[in-house]
Amino acid sequence: MPLDGVSHYAATPGHLSSYEQAAGDLYRFKVPQLLDRADPHSYLIVGLMDGTGNDVYADPVHATNVAKFLDQIEKLQESGLKRIRYEYIEGPGTQDDVLARTLDGATGRTSLARANEMYKRLTRESQEIFQLDPDARIAYHLEGFSRGGSQIPLLTRMIDERGIPDPDGGISGIDENGQPLYNRYHQAPGRTPMSVGLYDPVPTGYMEVFDRRLPPSVVSG
Repeated sequence: MPLDGVSHYAATPGHLSSYEQAAGDLYRFKVPQLLDRADPHSYLIVGLMDGTGNDVYADPVHATNVAKFLDQIEKLQESGLKRIRYEYIEGPGTQDDVLARTLDGATGRTSLARANEMYKRLTRESQEIFQLDPDARIAYHLEGFSRGGSQIPLLTRMIDERGIPDPDGGISGIDENGQPLYNRYHQAPGRTPMSVGLYDPVPTGYMEVFDRRLPPSVVSG
């Protein structure tokens, strides 16, 4: 053993067998299935939120992992998989106005608004699906890079707390946060399964004051 002043001990058979036990535990782990390709009522909507200064439509040469995933989804759709949809929102600091772009890039001041916008888009997509298929079961997969990666937890909490409402059923009131309470929900608050992919999440600035813990309805990540 090296004489470097640090204690060492030899691995015992018990230590070595723990690797086999850990491998067995991993093999038994069940990965939640968000999209059942054999079930015609199973749908997956993917929400993609890009990072600071990243906009794949304005700058496709520098596409991030999030933007590349968008391309993969489009290829799946072209192959005939129609029960998967997506929404993409560019990152903070991508405005045309120089002052707005610089301020947003430094502070991420539009991050909450972008998360809210993604929630609106996802629920709008969901409403379209339920109008075509009242028996639909919808799950969300949400991916974000950089500040987009910190916007995703905000988004998951919105989905968990607000659910997927049926706006055709009307509004029964307003909650303590100023959000509408609906008479009917396609999927009630806390009942929409989600998975997340977070690439190098950065909350620097505006998002540091928000609760970014993932809710229980996030089943994988």
